[in-house]
Amino acid sequence: MNPGLPLVSFVIPAYNAAKTLPRTLQSLLGQTEVNWEAVVIDDGSKDRTSAVVRTHSVADRRIRLLKQKNSGAAAARNLGIKDARAPYVVFLDADDWIEPAYLETMLPLMTDEDIIAYCAYRRVLPSGREGPADWCPELQTDAFQLLARRCEPAIHCVVAPR
Repeated sequence: MNPGLPLVSFVIPAYNAAKTLPRTLQSLLGQTEVNWEAVVIDDGSKDRTSAVVRTHSVADRRIRLLKQKNSGAAAARNLGIKDARAPYVVFLDADDWIEPAYLETMLPLMTDEDIIAYCAYRRVLPSGREGPADWCPELQTDAFQLLARRCEPAIHCVVAPR
């Protein structure tokens, strides 16, 4: 690994996310593992999404802004991957957040370039109440076949080689 580069690139597509993005970015700033970057892709937002990212990027240079015309989350993620500098990526939606020890817990699991690490997640209801942890034990037996059939687990629960 190159010591001047981050370990993980968070790729964050954002469309009209000015209200939710601050909490997402705060969850990154609270990480116990600090060697990361965030690539936020403003996907043609009509609100203050870019301004929110700029404010955070002035305060912390690990956060970077890319912009594109509205092309959807997949195109935004692809642009983010192209710009990512780290050997590992995490796709994080602009209305999700992660626990402070997320990277500290997940990165030691990345022992081989052919491995992805994944974890459970919780849904938070509009009331603020947290649901139970959602975990898919079938991923441990035949992950490829399961992932080919359904979207499991949540996108931000996976650390993968770039």
